[in-house]
Formats: sequence, structure tokens, C-alpha cells
Amino acid sequence: MKTTKTPFPSTNATSAWAWFTSAARTHRKRAATLLALGALMLPGALPSAARAGDRTVCPTGCAFSSPLAAFRDALGDPALAQGVITIHIQDGTYPVNDQFYVDNPWGGNIHLVGNTDHPERVVLVFNNIAGTNFNGFFATDGGRIGLIDGMTINGSGAQSAHSASGTSWRLQSYGGGITARYGGKIVVGPHVSVNHFYYSLMADQGGIINAPSGHVTGTDAGDVNFFARHNGVLHCENCTADRAVDTTGGPVLGCNFMAEEGGSLTVNGSVGSNGRVGGLCILTASHAWGHDLHLLGGLPDDNGQPQGWGLWATENGYAETYGSHVEGYQKGVYVNDGAGLDLSNDVIANNVLAGVVADGGHVDGSHVTSTNNGGLGYQAFHQGRILVYDSRALSVGNKGGLAGAEQASDGNMQDDTYTASTVVVE
Repeated sequence: MKTTKTPFPSTNATSAWAWFTSAARTHRKRAATLLALGALMLPGALPSAARAGDRTVCPTGCAFSSPLAAFRDALGDPALAQGVITIHIQDGTYPVNDQFYVDNPWGGNIHLVGNTDHPERVVLVFNNIAGTNFNGFFATDGGRIGLIDGMTINGSGAQSAHSASGTSWRLQSYGGGITARYGGKIVVGPHVSVNHFYYSLMADQGGIINAPSGHVTGTDAGDVNFFARHNGVLHCENCTADRAVDTTGGPVLGCNFMAEEGGSLTVNGSVGSNGRVGGLCILTASHAWGHDLHLLGGLPDDNGQPQGWGLWATENGYAETYGSHVEGYQKGVYVNDGAGLDLSNDVIANNVLAGVVADGGHVDGSHVTSTNNGGLGYQAFHQGRILVYDSRALSVGNKGGLAGAEQASDGNMQDDTYTASTVVVE
């Protein structure tokens, strides 16, 4: 992840501005915050019938040929306080050279709607995201966007190199296709695809992104596809994330779904694949609900070997993943540094090394299946703890055997004294 310091322009600002990233990518210290689901429901979440104040955008022949121009015009309309203004975007490809920036809460009455039957026919291409840290849609300081639906949102120019096993990203090109920050709130409809941004969707610094009908797609990201950070809240069930990787230099990054620094993430029923570091990643006192996930494998390296961990929790992060399926990673589950996972009814199968690893973390659950992995089915060390019940008969075919735990030290060396790890598989 990239940490940033952000000066915010006025609503109509067009001058370049940047988030200045720090070098401390790997230090993620978090304070957990959970917001009720009701807080996710924003004003103007449902489409309305056409009304006099609506705008229509089309490539030629309409009052507006630019969706951004129509959006800014609607933000300045006094009628915005009276009800929903819908911006109808007709089929076409629209170049966009700035952000859909809003710090006005009345933006919650603006709906941007393209073609909900064929969202691939309405394409917004954001061509000024390289070196600017620009987002696509950006609600901040309490600003709102009432609905984004029926469109494909593409970034252009942020990547400097792209191969089957990695992507390099240009400096200061770390924006999100849809970003809510500092109390900003955005509702996303079920007919949206976000591609080629460093973050597909990002709820940051107390921002909220709600996709109440789910089914949003985020592809070809850098750090994360679906991201909740710094007490941000992201709710997107039955969503799809494919490919997240940053191999520019330093630590390799790339998770399909991530919560960190107190972020709250709900992605039940979602599908993740080709995350270079992991499928679902829960860091630094964050929380996630990932029931019935399908995590379909890490991004392969140059030798075709799948990388990453299907489920990764660290530094007191915690997630429930009831009924999930995790397959095709280096390790199926990796929990360390005091973090925890509940794996009840999960299937962890066909991973290169161990199925479930507790490295100073704890794993609990019942009816867990860890099967046909290349190492142990269950492994604990550094005082890790695994307690799973009604799981022994389900956990077969692991090449390294059922389970193993690190024993206590002999205590002969003062700097090498530790207690045993625990594995219970019944």
C-alpha cells in the first residue's frame, strides 16, 4: 500500500496535484473501527425517472459531450437541493482529463447512469492519472456521489510495463478508479467495471463505498482491487477482482481484497484471482467478512508457479470466511503476528505448500477441509495456534501429512526460549 498526504483542490480545480507517498510501504499500523451497515446506505441510492434537471451526454448532438462537464454543471445547479439529478450517458467512449471531484454533500443527489444492459458500451477513459495520483471518481471531505452505474471506468498511462507475471507503475500514479476519503460517500451500482487503476475501489480515511447490489468488477490493479483503509468502509458482495500486482521495486504488492489500519471490508460471495500477494488480506487491526468467497489462485511467477496466500491475516487483523473455497496459492492460509481467522466450513485445497499456517497467529473453526496440499494440512509455529473441530476426516491427501507444530525450546539459551505451538484437528 502507498501512504499519502493529500492537498485537496476546489471542486473545479484542474491544476495538477499529488499525493506524496512515503517509503514505508510495509509498515501498516491500524486502529479497528466497524460501522453499522445502515451507515453505508446513502441518499439517492436508487435511480429515478427523468426530470427537468437531468442532463444527457452523448458523443455528438447533445447538450453535453463530456460526462465530467455535465457532472460539474449539475454540482452548480440550485435544483440539486430539491431532488435527484440524473446524468444519462449514452453509448460511446469518453476521454476524461480530470477527476469527478466532489466535496459537496448534495452530490448525493447526482446519479451518473450509462447503459445498465451493456456497460461495456459506455467507456470513460481517464488519461491524466500518470504522475498526478488522480482518481476517477473522488468524494472527499463529506462529499457524496449518489450513484455510479452502467459504465466501464478505465485508467490509462499509470502502468510503465506489463507482463504475465508483473506490472510496473509510474511514480505518483496511485489513484483509485472510485475513491471515497475523509467522510466522502459513494454508491456504486451493479453494472460497473473498473480497470487499470492502482486501486479499483478505495474507501480511505473514514470514506464509505457501498455497492448495495454488488456485482462490481475490478481488474488489473496495482496494490489492491477492493480496499478499505484508515477506518474506511467498503461493502461489495458478489463482486469480482482479477489481477493485482506491483513489481516496480521494493516489496512486491498485490491483493484482490484488503482491509488495513482499521478498515472494514464486506465482500461475501466475491471472487478473487491473480493477486500476487494474496486473495483476501487483513492487516493491522482491520476486520473483514468474506463468507462464501472463491479465491482461485495467486498470480504465477515467470516459471508458472502460483504465488501468494489465499487468506492472509497479520498484525491483529481478523476475518470470518465461512464457507469459502481457497485453491491454487503458495499457501492456502497464512496467519501471523497475533491475527486470527475463523475458517468454519472452508475448503483449502491444492496449494503448493501447506494448507493452513499459523505463524504466531490463531486459526479456529469447524468442518474445515484442508486437502491435497503440497505440504502439511495444518502447521503452527512461533506460538501459533490452530483449533479446528469436525475436520480430521475432511483433511486428507496432504503430501506432508495432516499436521505439525513447533515444539518448545529447551530453554538453554536466554534469547531462544519459547513455548510450544498448538495444533488440534479433531
